Amino acid sequence: MTTTAAATPNDHNNSHEANRTSEAVRQSAERERQRENLRKEEAIRKTFEESGIHFKVSPEKVLSTVGPVRLNADGVPVTDGGVPLVESLRNTARVNPMLIAEGWQDAYQPEALVKSKSDLKTAKEKSDYITQFGETAFARLPLTAPQELDESTLTFESYRRLPAAVKSKLIEKHGEDFSTRLLKAQQEQNRLDRLNGVPVGQKKKTA
Repeated sequence: MTTTAAATPNDHNNSHEANRTSEAVRQSAERERQRENLRKEEAIRKTFEESGIHFKVSPEKVLSTVGPVRLNADGVPVTDGGVPLVESLRNTARVNPMLIAEGWQDAYQPEALVKSKSDLKTAKEKSDYITQFGETAFARLPLTAPQELDESTLTFESYRRLPAAVKSKLIEKHGEDFSTRLLKAQQEQNRLDRLNGVPVGQKKKTA
């Protein structure tokens, strides 16, 4: 018959000590995790400030468009792909202007700063532009600045002849029914011109 030795007071002490050690390790790891989260939150907050971008939504909302963020070995916030958060914020401001505070939307668009490749007079200006906005944005720049669009004289016919990219910006600015409103306005103008004996498309001469 096999007998089991009774637990000694020393055994109980060792078990208790092991539990205390395990709990201490767990608490230490939890404190370190909290400190790391605080460092991360502070680094992200500073990055938002340093970016100079005026978002109208919360940082949490912006970060949801960027994806997971971590600190690299230098303590700099980066995305999972290793892209510095500040660059991701700039890109978010360019591609999601609806997240930007009123009156600041155009400030973060590359075309608001540089209209064409000819605006970049020196190699340094070109290099700085590519560093800030990327090769893709530089490649999209026309060689010379396009003629400014006068929206006050825009008609449905002239709207139809605009490049797709320009139409898209107008719709984004004025709403999806922008072309419909232009068409109705032109139809009304044509009706008035016919009543006044003015050939369609010509302005009535004033005395």
